[in-house]
Amino acid sequence: MLVYISHSGLTRTQLHMMLGHAIYERDRSRSPLTAFNRIGACSSYQTIRSSRSLLASYAVKCSEDGETPIPSSFTKEDYIMAGMDNSDYADKSSISGTEGSHYAALVVFQDATVNRPLSKHTVSNTGISHAHPILKTKLPCQEVPPHIKPIVRPASSQDMLLHPETKQATLLDTQTARNVATKREFTISVLRNGSEIENPHIWAAVHMLVSSDVVPMMRVVFLSIIPRPITERATVRHCFTNCQSVRRQLNQESLAIWCDEGVFALAADIYLHETNKFSDLFLCMGPFHWTRVLLRCQGKLL
Repeated sequence: MLVYISHSGLTRTQLHMMLGHAIYERDRSRSPLTAFNRIGACSSYQTIRSSRSLLASYAVKCSEDGETPIPSSFTKEDYIMAGMDNSDYADKSSISGTEGSHYAALVVFQDATVNRPLSKHTVSNTGISHAHPILKTKLPCQEVPPHIKPIVRPASSQDMLLHPETKQATLLDTQTARNVATKREFTISVLRNGSEIENPHIWAAVHMLVSSDVVPMMRVVFLSIIPRPITERATVRHCFTNCQSVRRQLNQESLAIWCDEGVFALAADIYLHETNKFSDLFLCMGPFHWTRVLLRCQGKLL
Protein backbone atom coordinates (compact mmCIF):
# COMPACT_ATOMS: atom_id res chain seq x y z
CA MET A 1 0.00 0.00 0.00
CA LEU A 2 2.84 2.43 0.83
CA VAL A 3 4.57 1.77 -2.51
CA TYR A 4 1.25 2.12 -4.31
CA ILE A 5 0.48 5.48 -2.67
CA SER A 6 3.98 6.96 -2.91
CA HIS A 7 4.12 6.24 -6.65
CA SER A 8 0.53 7.38 -7.29
CA GLY A 9 -0.41 3.92 -8.51
CA LEU A 10 2.10 4.01 -11.40
CA THR A 11 4.35 1.25 -10.01
CA ARG A 12 2.80 -2.20 -10.27
CA THR A 13 2.78 -4.19 -7.01
CA GLN A 14 1.19 -7.39 -5.71
CA LEU A 15 -1.80 -5.24 -4.77
CA HIS A 16 -2.61 -4.70 -8.44
CA MET A 17 -2.68 -8.46 -9.08
CA MET A 18 -4.77 -9.11 -5.95
CA LEU A 19 -7.35 -6.49 -6.92
CA GLY A 20 -7.37 -7.74 -10.50
CA HIS A 21 -8.07 -11.33 -9.45
CA ALA A 22 -10.75 -10.18 -6.99
CA ILE A 23 -12.56 -8.14 -9.64
CA TYR A 24 -12.25 -10.99 -12.16
CA GLU A 25 -13.81 -13.43 -9.67
CA ARG A 26 -16.80 -11.14 -9.13
CA ASP A 27 -17.37 -10.36 -12.80
CA ARG A 28 -15.60 -12.11 -15.68
CA SER A 29 -16.31 -9.14 -17.97
CA ARG A 30 -13.46 -7.13 -19.49
CA SER A 31 -15.13 -3.74 -18.90
CA PRO A 32 -14.66 -3.29 -15.10
CA LEU A 33 -11.05 -4.54 -15.21
CA THR A 34 -10.25 -2.15 -18.07
CA ALA A 35 -11.83 0.77 -16.20
CA PHE A 36 -9.88 0.08 -13.00
CA ASN A 37 -6.68 -0.51 -14.96
CA ARG A 38 -6.92 2.90 -16.65
CA ILE A 39 -6.87 4.67 -13.29
CA GLY A 40 -3.97 2.47 -12.10
CA ALA A 41 -5.94 0.45 -9.53
CA CYS A 42 -5.35 -3.08 -10.86
CA SER A 43 -3.61 -5.11 -13.54
CA SER A 44 -4.99 -5.38 -17.05
CA TYR A 45 -7.57 -7.90 -18.20
CA GLN A 46 -5.03 -9.68 -20.40
CA THR A 47 -2.47 -9.91 -17.57
CA ILE A 48 -5.02 -11.48 -15.22
CA ARG A 49 -6.20 -13.97 -17.86
CA SER A 50 -2.63 -14.89 -18.77
CA SER A 51 -1.55 -15.40 -15.13
CA ARG A 52 -4.57 -17.58 -14.36
CA SER A 53 -3.89 -19.69 -17.44
CA LEU A 54 -0.22 -20.11 -16.50
CA LEU A 55 -1.10 -21.05 -12.92
CA ALA A 56 -3.60 -23.63 -14.17
CA SER A 57 -1.01 -25.08 -16.57
CA TYR A 58 1.57 -25.19 -13.78
CA ALA A 59 -0.85 -27.05 -11.50
CA VAL A 60 -1.61 -29.57 -14.26
CA LYS A 61 2.09 -30.14 -14.96
CA CYS A 62 2.91 -30.60 -11.26
CA SER A 63 0.21 -33.28 -10.98
CA GLU A 64 1.33 -35.31 -14.00
CA ASP A 65 2.87 -37.97 -11.72
CA GLY A 66 -0.28 -38.16 -9.61
CA GLU A 67 0.98 -35.89 -6.84
CA THR A 68 -0.99 -33.01 -5.34
CA PRO A 69 0.31 -29.67 -6.72
CA ILE A 70 1.76 -27.31 -4.10
CA PRO A 71 3.34 -23.84 -4.53
CA SER A 72 7.07 -23.41 -5.01
CA SER A 73 7.29 -21.13 -1.95
CA PHE A 74 6.97 -24.14 0.40
CA THR A 75 10.24 -25.59 1.67
CA LYS A 76 11.29 -29.08 2.79
CA GLU A 77 12.78 -27.95 6.11
CA ASP A 78 9.88 -26.20 7.88
CA TYR A 79 7.07 -27.88 9.80
CA ILE A 80 3.65 -28.21 8.12
CA MET A 81 0.14 -29.05 9.27
CA ALA A 82 -3.14 -29.29 7.38
CA GLY A 83 -6.86 -28.84 7.83
CA MET A 84 -9.91 -30.05 5.91
CA ASP A 85 -13.53 -28.90 5.88
CA ASN A 86 -16.32 -28.04 3.47
CA SER A 87 -15.64 -25.21 1.04
CA ASP A 88 -18.58 -23.03 2.17
CA TYR A 89 -17.49 -21.47 5.47
CA ALA A 90 -20.77 -19.52 5.71
CA ASP A 91 -22.74 -22.76 5.94
CA LYS A 92 -25.36 -22.59 8.72
CA SER A 93 -26.86 -26.06 8.24
CA SER A 94 -25.26 -27.45 11.42
CA ILE A 95 -22.42 -26.66 13.79
CA SER A 96 -20.73 -29.99 13.09
CA GLY A 97 -21.08 -29.64 9.33
CA THR A 98 -22.76 -33.06 9.03
CA GLU A 99 -25.75 -31.77 7.07
CA GLY A 100 -23.90 -29.86 4.36
CA SER A 101 -23.25 -31.18 0.87
CA HIS A 102 -20.51 -28.77 -0.16
CA TYR A 103 -17.18 -29.49 -1.81
CA ALA A 104 -14.16 -30.49 0.25
CA ALA A 105 -11.37 -27.96 0.84
CA LEU A 106 -7.82 -28.67 2.04
CA VAL A 107 -5.53 -26.01 3.49
CA VAL A 108 -1.85 -26.40 4.44
CA PHE A 109 0.11 -24.22 6.88
CA GLN A 110 3.91 -24.08 7.10
CA ASP A 111 6.15 -22.29 9.56
CA ALA A 112 7.90 -19.44 7.74
CA THR A 113 11.53 -19.40 8.85
CA VAL A 114 12.84 -15.87 9.33
CA ASN A 115 15.27 -14.46 6.72
CA ARG A 116 14.83 -17.37 4.33
CA PRO A 117 14.61 -16.29 0.67
CA LEU A 118 11.58 -17.73 -1.10
CA SER A 119 12.20 -19.72 -4.26
CA LYS A 120 10.53 -18.51 -7.42
CA HIS A 121 9.70 -20.33 -10.63
CA THR A 122 9.90 -18.38 -13.86
CA VAL A 123 7.82 -19.49 -16.81
CA SER A 124 10.94 -20.51 -18.73
CA ASN A 125 12.13 -23.14 -16.20
CA THR A 126 8.72 -24.67 -15.49
CA GLY A 127 8.29 -26.23 -18.91
CA ILE A 128 4.92 -24.61 -19.60
CA SER A 129 4.14 -22.37 -22.55
CA HIS A 130 2.36 -19.05 -22.94
CA ALA A 131 1.07 -20.00 -26.37
CA HIS A 132 -0.20 -23.50 -25.60
CA PRO A 133 -1.70 -23.70 -22.10
CA ILE A 134 -2.41 -27.15 -20.67
CA LEU A 135 -5.95 -27.11 -19.33
CA LYS A 136 -8.10 -29.89 -17.90
CA THR A 137 -11.48 -30.03 -16.23
CA LYS A 138 -10.12 -32.01 -13.26
CA LEU A 139 -6.73 -32.78 -11.78
CA PRO A 140 -5.79 -36.31 -10.66
CA CYS A 141 -5.94 -35.13 -7.03
CA GLN A 142 -9.60 -34.16 -7.60
CA GLU A 143 -10.70 -37.58 -8.87
CA VAL A 144 -12.20 -39.46 -5.91
CA PRO A 145 -11.84 -43.23 -6.39
CA PRO A 146 -14.76 -45.47 -5.37
CA HIS A 147 -14.57 -46.70 -1.80
CA ILE A 148 -16.75 -49.08 0.23
CA LYS A 149 -16.66 -49.11 4.01
CA PRO A 150 -15.35 -52.42 5.41
CA ILE A 151 -17.97 -54.54 7.13
CA VAL A 152 -15.71 -55.85 9.90
CA ARG A 153 -15.20 -53.33 12.70
CA PRO A 154 -11.53 -53.04 13.72
CA ALA A 155 -10.55 -54.03 17.24
CA SER A 156 -9.45 -51.11 19.43
CA SER A 157 -6.06 -51.42 21.09
CA GLN A 158 -5.85 -51.57 24.88
CA ASP A 159 -4.31 -48.13 25.20
CA MET A 160 -7.45 -46.61 23.63
CA LEU A 161 -9.73 -47.93 26.39
CA LEU A 162 -10.27 -45.95 29.57
CA HIS A 163 -10.97 -49.08 31.64
CA PRO A 164 -9.68 -52.21 29.89
CA GLU A 165 -10.75 -54.43 32.81
CA THR A 166 -14.45 -53.60 32.89
CA LYS A 167 -14.70 -52.41 29.26
CA GLN A 168 -16.77 -49.43 30.40
CA ALA A 169 -16.25 -46.08 32.09
CA THR A 170 -18.01 -45.96 35.45
CA LEU A 171 -17.23 -42.27 35.95
CA LEU A 172 -16.36 -39.44 33.61
CA ASP A 173 -12.56 -39.46 33.63
CA THR A 174 -11.72 -35.82 32.92
CA GLN A 175 -8.10 -36.26 33.99
CA THR A 176 -7.54 -38.87 31.27
CA ALA A 177 -8.99 -36.45 28.71
CA ARG A 178 -6.60 -33.75 29.91
CA ASN A 179 -3.66 -36.14 29.70
CA VAL A 180 -4.57 -37.09 26.14
CA ALA A 181 -4.89 -33.43 25.13
CA THR A 182 -1.54 -32.61 26.75
CA LYS A 183 0.11 -35.52 24.96
CA ARG A 184 -1.34 -34.36 21.64
CA GLU A 185 -0.03 -30.80 22.07
CA PHE A 186 3.33 -32.15 23.25
CA THR A 187 3.61 -34.37 20.15
CA ILE A 188 2.81 -31.50 17.79
CA SER A 189 5.39 -29.26 19.50
CA VAL A 190 8.05 -31.97 19.20
CA LEU A 191 7.28 -32.55 15.51
CA ARG A 192 7.28 -28.82 14.78
CA ASN A 193 10.79 -28.43 16.14
CA GLY A 194 12.18 -31.22 13.97
CA SER A 195 12.64 -33.83 16.69
CA GLU A 196 11.56 -37.45 16.64
CA ILE A 197 8.91 -38.61 19.10
CA GLU A 198 11.07 -41.59 20.08
CA ASN A 199 14.15 -39.39 20.67
CA PRO A 200 12.94 -35.92 21.72
CA HIS A 201 14.92 -32.99 23.06
CA ILE A 202 15.88 -32.78 26.73
CA TRP A 203 13.02 -31.79 29.03
CA ALA A 204 14.28 -28.23 29.63
CA ALA A 205 14.30 -27.46 25.91
CA VAL A 206 10.93 -29.12 25.28
CA HIS A 207 9.31 -27.32 28.23
CA MET A 208 10.58 -23.99 26.90
CA LEU A 209 9.23 -24.73 23.42
CA VAL A 210 5.84 -26.01 24.58
CA SER A 211 5.24 -23.21 27.10
CA SER A 212 6.13 -20.44 24.62
CA ASP A 213 3.26 -18.19 23.55
CA VAL A 214 5.02 -17.03 20.38
CA VAL A 215 3.05 -18.13 17.33
CA PRO A 216 5.35 -18.48 14.31
CA MET A 217 4.54 -16.67 11.09
CA MET A 218 3.17 -19.14 8.58
CA ARG A 219 2.76 -19.64 4.88
CA VAL A 220 -0.70 -20.82 3.87
CA VAL A 221 -2.05 -22.41 0.69
CA PHE A 222 -5.41 -23.83 -0.34
CA LEU A 223 -4.99 -27.04 -2.29
CA SER A 224 -7.20 -28.00 -5.22
CA ILE A 225 -10.87 -28.24 -4.28
CA ILE A 226 -12.29 -31.77 -4.34
CA PRO A 227 -15.72 -31.56 -6.04
CA ARG A 228 -17.39 -34.04 -3.70
CA PRO A 229 -19.17 -33.53 -0.35
CA ILE A 230 -16.89 -33.67 2.68
CA THR A 231 -19.63 -35.68 4.44
CA GLU A 232 -18.84 -38.73 2.27
CA ARG A 233 -16.40 -41.35 3.52
CA ALA A 234 -14.70 -41.68 0.12
CA THR A 235 -14.04 -37.91 0.03
CA VAL A 236 -12.39 -37.87 3.47
CA ARG A 237 -10.26 -40.87 2.53
CA HIS A 238 -9.14 -39.11 -0.66
CA CYS A 239 -8.26 -36.04 1.43
CA PHE A 240 -5.99 -38.34 3.45
CA THR A 241 -4.31 -39.45 0.22
CA ASN A 242 -3.75 -35.86 -0.90
CA CYS A 243 -2.29 -34.96 2.50
CA GLN A 244 0.10 -37.90 2.25
CA SER A 245 1.20 -36.61 -1.16
CA VAL A 246 2.00 -33.20 0.33
CA ARG A 247 3.86 -34.83 3.22
CA ARG A 248 6.01 -36.89 0.84
CA GLN A 249 6.87 -33.93 -1.38
CA LEU A 250 7.99 -31.85 1.61
CA ASN A 251 9.89 -34.73 3.30
CA GLN A 252 7.85 -34.58 6.51
CA GLU A 253 7.89 -37.60 8.82
CA SER A 254 4.29 -37.02 9.92
CA LEU A 255 1.48 -34.56 9.31
CA ALA A 256 -1.10 -33.21 11.77
CA ILE A 257 -4.57 -32.77 10.21
CA TRP A 258 -7.18 -30.59 11.92
CA CYS A 259 -10.92 -30.98 11.33
CA ASP A 260 -14.27 -30.39 12.99
CA GLU A 261 -16.44 -32.96 14.77
CA GLY A 262 -18.36 -34.10 11.69
CA VAL A 263 -15.25 -34.74 9.59
CA PHE A 264 -13.34 -36.17 12.56
CA ALA A 265 -15.95 -38.91 13.03
CA LEU A 266 -15.35 -40.15 9.46
CA ALA A 267 -11.60 -39.56 9.61
CA ALA A 268 -11.16 -41.49 12.88
CA ASP A 269 -13.19 -44.44 11.54
CA ILE A 270 -11.07 -44.56 8.37
CA TYR A 271 -7.91 -44.33 10.44
CA LEU A 272 -8.96 -47.25 12.66
CA HIS A 273 -9.77 -49.41 9.64
CA GLU A 274 -6.54 -48.56 7.78
CA THR A 275 -4.04 -47.72 10.48
CA ASN A 276 -1.06 -49.11 8.57
CA LYS A 277 -1.85 -47.08 5.45
CA PHE A 278 -2.31 -43.76 7.26
CA SER A 279 0.07 -44.24 10.19
CA ASP A 280 2.03 -41.10 9.23
CA LEU A 281 -1.04 -38.87 9.72
CA PHE A 282 -1.94 -37.35 13.10
CA LEU A 283 -5.64 -36.54 13.55
CA CYS A 284 -6.64 -33.50 15.61
CA MET A 285 -9.98 -31.92 16.45
CA GLY A 286 -10.36 -28.24 17.34
CA PRO A 287 -10.80 -27.24 21.02
CA PHE A 288 -14.31 -25.91 20.37
CA HIS A 289 -15.52 -29.28 19.13
CA TRP A 290 -13.61 -31.13 21.88
CA THR A 291 -15.51 -28.97 24.38
CA ARG A 292 -18.83 -29.87 22.74
CA VAL A 293 -18.01 -33.57 23.01
CA LEU A 294 -17.03 -33.24 26.66
CA LEU A 295 -20.23 -31.31 27.51
CA ARG A 296 -22.31 -33.95 25.75
CA CYS A 297 -20.58 -36.68 27.77
CA GLN A 298 -21.28 -34.76 30.98
CA GLY A 299 -24.92 -34.39 29.95
CA LYS A 300 -25.22 -38.15 29.44
CA LEU A 301 -23.67 -38.77 32.88
CA LEU A 302 -26.04 -36.34 34.61
